[in-house]
Amino acid sequence: MYLVRLIRWLRGYVVFSAEGVFCERFLNLLINNKFNLWDACKQNGAVYGCITACDYPKLRLYAKKTGTKIRIKEKHGLPFGIKRYKKRKGIPFGIAAFVFSIVLMSMFTWKIQINGNERIPDDVIINRLSELGVHTGSFRFQIDARDVEEKMRLSFDDISWIAVNIRGSKIDVEIKERILPPEKIAVGRPCNIIAGKTGQIMYLEIYDGQPLLKIGDSVKKGEIIISGVVEDKTEHTYYRQARAKVIAKTNESFSITIPMETEILQKNGIKNCEKGIVLLGKEFNFTPKKDYNYSVFKVTNYDKIKILLKPSPIILKTQNQYYQSKKSVKITQEHAKRLALNRLSQIEWAIINNGGEVISKKINGSVYGNKFILTVQLACRENIAAEQPIFIEE
Repeated sequence: MYLVRLIRWLRGYVVFSAEGVFCERFLNLLINNKFNLWDACKQNGAVYGCITACDYPKLRLYAKKTGTKIRIKEKHGLPFGIKRYKKRKGIPFGIAAFVFSIVLMSMFTWKIQINGNERIPDDVIINRLSELGVHTGSFRFQIDARDVEEKMRLSFDDISWIAVNIRGSKIDVEIKERILPPEKIAVGRPCNIIAGKTGQIMYLEIYDGQPLLKIGDSVKKGEIIISGVVEDKTEHTYYRQARAKVIAKTNESFSITIPMETEILQKNGIKNCEKGIVLLGKEFNFTPKKDYNYSVFKVTNYDKIKILLKPSPIILKTQNQYYQSKKSVKITQEHAKRLALNRLSQIEWAIINNGGEVISKKINGSVYGNKFILTVQLACRENIAAEQPIFIEE
């Protein structure tokens, strides 16, 4: 239905009226001669209907035969709009300028998307691509994708495969990083395995060396668990590189201190507002930049200008500069507790990231003077194995 309406609008159509004694015969002649007539109705003794603009002049022959008077009531469609504004020469020039701007902007890249990288930050990749001529606003027909791929592989040892795909004004960079081999253990270096923390051994997996403790034994920090000095049945002594995995239950107590009063930088009032645009990767400022002898706080916003409700490559830059001063602020006990718990979460995450596990924890927070102190008792299950070199006197 919408397609039919669009076709009628593109061809142009008129709403006409027919008056006379034989209006019904007039309509029958139109139908018999296969005229495209729609929305026909009768009002106040006259017949109204719609017909394409090119078929309307043909109605005069049938109107004369039936003694019917026809008149145009309304005109709709593209041809009438063009006829109405054909004397306004600015319209075709505007349309031509719009088409030219669309074609011109499609020759540049406006978006770079990077996928597949985990160890290499996006900013590092984007900076290197920019050095190779691939950046927002670059002329896409001058980009040699294969050459960029080769230079990117030579620039980063962690990249095993890279593909630069140019899709219109968008560039997709697909990266596959190398799978790093496990760290090599220095072979032949005599060492003991000692306890990195005080705890109780829960699991023991020995790869090399002479065990001195077993599962269930308590161990203090620095105590030898696996010895690198090994004796065979003939009582000959050998020095080995002891290797083992020692999982122990550890108990650790510490405190986290948060000051109840701190100094912050605050903005007191706007000093200057700078505006500009970013086009083809370059900034154009409307207002001159100023240098201040005092500290200022800058807030910069980048907003994409929309054309036809879609983001355009033109970015509006607004930078507000404020006076900046120091101010002492007192925080509440609840706020201080939240800050302390955030630090505790970082400590727990470090333990988990190293393959450990937090079994239980007890916390207690209180205010002492102008400080909030959070005391923590953690019970963890973690690998406490640490290497201790064996120095041999010759």
